[in-house]
Amino acid sequence: MVQNFYLSATQRDIWLAQSARPDSAQFQCAELLHFSGELDRYLLRACIQECLQKLPVVCADYHSAEQARYAQAPDGLQQHIPVHITDSELNYGPELFTWSSRTVTVSGKNPLTEHYLLRLADGTIAWLARFHHLVGDGYSIHRMLEFICATYSARVAGDPDPVVPFAPMSALASDQPPAEFQPADSAQQSALLLGAARGVDEVVVTGHARISAPGPVHNIVAQYCASLGNSPEIFVGFPQMNRPMGQVAVDMRPQVSITTRSYDASADEFRETAYSGTCPHINIRPFSTQFRCGGVVGSLRTISVGPIPDVEIIVQSCLRGERDIFVMARGSNLQDVVDKHAARLAYAVENPDEPDFLLPEERQEIAAFQGPTRVIAAPTLGAHLADVLGSVQGDTAQGDMVQGDTVQCGKKILLRTKHQLVTTAELSGRVFGLANALLTAGVQPGQSVAIHLERGVDFLVAVGAVITVGGVFVPIDPQLPVERRQAMAETAQARVQIGGPSVVGGSSVGGVVIDPAQPPHAPIAPVPREPDDAAYIIFTSGSTGTPKAVVNTHAGITNRLAWMAEKYNLTSEDILLHKTPSSFDVSIWEYLYPLTYGMGAWVLDPEEHKDPQAVQAALHNSRASLCHFVPSALQGYLSAHDPQVPVYLRNVMVSGEALPASLAQAARVQLGAEVHNLYGPAEAAIDVTAHTVTDADQQFVPIGAPVWNTKIAIVDFQSRQLPIGFGGRLIIGGMQVARGYKGLVSEAFQNGTYDTGDYAAWLADGQLHYLGRKDAQVKLRGQRLELGEVETVIQKHPAVTGAVALLREYRGQPALVAYVVLDEFSGDLSGALSDKLRADILAQCRAQLPAYMVPSQITRIAAIPVTINGKLDRAQLPDPNDNLRQEQPVDGENQRGADSDTVPDLVLDAFSQVLHSDITDPNTHFFEAGGNSLSAIQLAKMLHLRVADVFANPTPAGLSRVRRNDGFSEFLWIREPDSTAAELIVCFYPAGGLGWSYFSLAALVPHDGRGIVCVQTTQPDRGLSETVAGVCEMLRSRKVARVQLLGWSVGGVVAQDCAAALAGSDIAVSTVVLLDSYPAEIWKQLPAPTEQELLTGVCDMAGVNAVVESTSDVVRCLRESDGVFGQLSDEEVKMIVTMVQHNSAQMRSHSTRFYPGLVHCLVAAAEADQRSPLLDAEAWKPHCAEISEHRVDATHPGMVAPEVLEFVVKHLLVMGK
Repeated sequence: MVQNFYLSATQRDIWLAQSARPDSAQFQCAELLHFSGELDRYLLRACIQECLQKLPVVCADYHSAEQARYAQAPDGLQQHIPVHITDSELNYGPELFTWSSRTVTVSGKNPLTEHYLLRLADGTIAWLARFHHLVGDGYSIHRMLEFICATYSARVAGDPDPVVPFAPMSALASDQPPAEFQPADSAQQSALLLGAARGVDEVVVTGHARISAPGPVHNIVAQYCASLGNSPEIFVGFPQMNRPMGQVAVDMRPQVSITTRSYDASADEFRETAYSGTCPHINIRPFSTQFRCGGVVGSLRTISVGPIPDVEIIVQSCLRGERDIFVMARGSNLQDVVDKHAARLAYAVENPDEPDFLLPEERQEIAAFQGPTRVIAAPTLGAHLADVLGSVQGDTAQGDMVQGDTVQCGKKILLRTKHQLVTTAELSGRVFGLANALLTAGVQPGQSVAIHLERGVDFLVAVGAVITVGGVFVPIDPQLPVERRQAMAETAQARVQIGGPSVVGGSSVGGVVIDPAQPPHAPIAPVPREPDDAAYIIFTSGSTGTPKAVVNTHAGITNRLAWMAEKYNLTSEDILLHKTPSSFDVSIWEYLYPLTYGMGAWVLDPEEHKDPQAVQAALHNSRASLCHFVPSALQGYLSAHDPQVPVYLRNVMVSGEALPASLAQAARVQLGAEVHNLYGPAEAAIDVTAHTVTDADQQFVPIGAPVWNTKIAIVDFQSRQLPIGFGGRLIIGGMQVARGYKGLVSEAFQNGTYDTGDYAAWLADGQLHYLGRKDAQVKLRGQRLELGEVETVIQKHPAVTGAVALLREYRGQPALVAYVVLDEFSGDLSGALSDKLRADILAQCRAQLPAYMVPSQITRIAAIPVTINGKLDRAQLPDPNDNLRQEQPVDGENQRGADSDTVPDLVLDAFSQVLHSDITDPNTHFFEAGGNSLSAIQLAKMLHLRVADVFANPTPAGLSRVRRNDGFSEFLWIREPDSTAAELIVCFYPAGGLGWSYFSLAALVPHDGRGIVCVQTTQPDRGLSETVAGVCEMLRSRKVARVQLLGWSVGGVVAQDCAAALAGSDIAVSTVVLLDSYPAEIWKQLPAPTEQELLTGVCDMAGVNAVVESTSDVVRCLRESDGVFGQLSDEEVKMIVTMVQHNSAQMRSHSTRFYPGLVHCLVAAAEADQRSPLLDAEAWKPHCAEISEHRVDATHPGMVAPEVLEFVVKHLLVMGK
């Protein structure tokens, strides 16, 4: 008899979450007990099985839980509890823990519990106990272990078995149904960033450290979470067992919950209090870690605790008063990360007076990253200017500070424009002539002089003159309104103005106005200045809208110039292109190098820097070796760059905005120069870090390492230094930090440092990774996201040359929206963004970003709007709602032969409901729009179709005319090619004959014209050669010119044979990829698989881990699974079993032909040590001209997982390769 009982509210949440990710192991819980002495493992196995068989919650069937409301418990001992007794070569320690984690990760959903009794290499015994979270939480699992150990102890002593400590079936059956499902608040789920890439798999890794000294561990953990998460708001959690006190027989279903309360971690009272509750992801367990089993004591080690959104920190008391800290995360690549977390926490508890959470070795490592200390020989601008211009006697100059050689005579052409040439002697005469006028006007050392001039020779003359008289030069854009210029001059306290006719002609800028055109004068010795004296004032925007005057020193700017000259080996032979507007601080080094280092310069006319063709002409005519671009301007220049007009650049400096990796690499190729990514605010003498772009910078471009005499700190919200890999505020210290804002007191300047307001993180090699500004970090639906990360992913699309992401109102709600600039050769000539290209970009986002970081809307723009300084002008971006009704597909594009009038509203409504989007296009591809296997099941049920129909016809139009047998047709089209001559990706069936496993390619392969087709077979009387002949005939009938062949398992053998058949024909084979596939000659050497192994292979193909002994077992297991194969009829499942048997036999009769080309062999490395050594990629060598082996950390069934296919698409199935 079967009895039903309602799922508890927690069970229902778990059931729904597991259903959403049926292949996930994150809901597996596991404990490892290590025993101090000898145990009877066979007696312990009997105790485990018999104790657990008494528990209805463990023996229940949850797969048939209607709407996640109830489960069915069988009456009597019907559930088999697997307990494996085995010997292991492992010792107790990290290797055993890793093995345990992997074992838990690959465990199937059935049964709900599984156990391993191991004799370790040292002779001791360990017990790995796995339970699905559905059957219990930490409390009840602990009680189950106690119950089993007590039963073992009783039987050893000859005593009666203990009473079951859990509520009986009658109590569960009378329970009330749970309340409606309420999803957890995701804002409370994540507070601690791991500082590493996301986990590559679901293996749980654990870092451990022991605390021997007393201390407020929970408070320290809370502060640590707040610090590394860089947020003062944290949630302190109080675990509640939710079982009545003193109750003997408790409900074993998962009941534990965490009651959270928000705290401000920056508050003094919080820092000084040791909380007894827990903090984010801390699980203080009121359980013992020691279990007595007969006369032997078992020590418990937690292996898996169920879902871990980010990390979980567990604090456990030890018998001798110490405390253990365990830090757990999912992802085998995160072991070093969790080890560091545990070590830092233990160190912080034992050293509470430390100013931050760095380990001593980490503090030393960051100290070594700082800029080298160098003595600047001439730390004032006047000293440098005197060396270049002050000693010109007729036609000579004293020295060239770039290399220490003498400068050519005064006849050397120092400045060039389209209209004039200026020699060193001529520039010297003009500079000192204007300097004489300034002295006559009474300019004193340290006095500000405003320069109201456009870029040009006059401007350089004015700067040199102000430096000569010991003044502070203040560039002011003459195009600004007079009132604004006057306000800037007053802020800088500039009583003297240098200007052209617009200023001299009576404009009320105030003070004395001097025309830059003055009679030449003999050299004047520059007025001596101190290194800490002000050298120049540059204006930067303020949050109030009023520009702030940044005062920079001689020491700061001379350090910057000297560092760059040596770093990039600048010589007197270099020529720079001076093209940056004077209002942008980058222009300062451009015009100071000619004045203070004697470097030649070509000076662009005003406004010419906005014209890419004018820039290229200047680069060509001047033979400039050095220039600067803001990334936005660089993108515009490259798009118009004419490769027929040579340029001679050696160094390209890029700063002012984040530099996309794709743009940096394109610049290296197109310009043939080194590209240097520089970073620095106006408040720190232009640039304080630098990085030379290399081939390795494919994902992002670091902003580099600190320059000379510069210190960088990455700190949290309380100014505590952060470890390597964690993002925080970037603080600058050292020689280049400005004196502050003139006339203002700013908290950004503190004790010789400047808080940039930017976020960055140290990389392991001492470079800095820029993470954006404070105002570029936004929060959407409780999730923090960096707009720059979204932009980077979008810009990886080959059709996109620029992208901007913003949080804006869209369809009446806050939403993440994106704007894109398309490459002129993208083929999309419409004014709007086509549905096809938008879907392609969104598919790329979904493949690389969390769901909440995928834009809700993408709008095409002609160009990214920029301010006068060449930075992004976000205010000029259009309203995304403007294009809601305008963006339509280009005529003929994305059409698959259906009109919306022929598609019933029922089908479109079903698509809209399942995809959570308003679907009106009858050609919307279900999988490209975000559908997956589970949602395909939902759609099929709503439309009373089979899942096979959805796979075969994944559009509203296709499902409207669906035929029942389409899902089993010989050629299953995932995507039709754009033309018959386009390249085609051909995927070959595995042993079961169906190609459904390849459908994730729909979202992974870009819309580049290629088609994707799956070859299937459901005819057991058809040979492999007949299948290959049919494929070749299909390709010829469609006039396909090129193919890429992909095969998993048996399909790899078919793919290789097809490649051999096409060799030398008019159909080119560009790529052959075999997924854990081996030639028939290898299978002939291995024993034929047993019937049970063949049946298990069917389950593996369907993603079901189960032990089966008959075809009916296979039917039952697939029916109980949550996957697509569970929707097949009994006859269809039996047909698949037949095909597996047929294809297995074919592998022993087939003769492998020779293919005269390259074959890529992917090997399932995760199970390589469990299989015959004959199954090796080298086995293909006699059958191919060349092989390329790729070892993948996956099992054989995992070779068609999305992450593996994503690797194949990105690196092997490259368009035209």
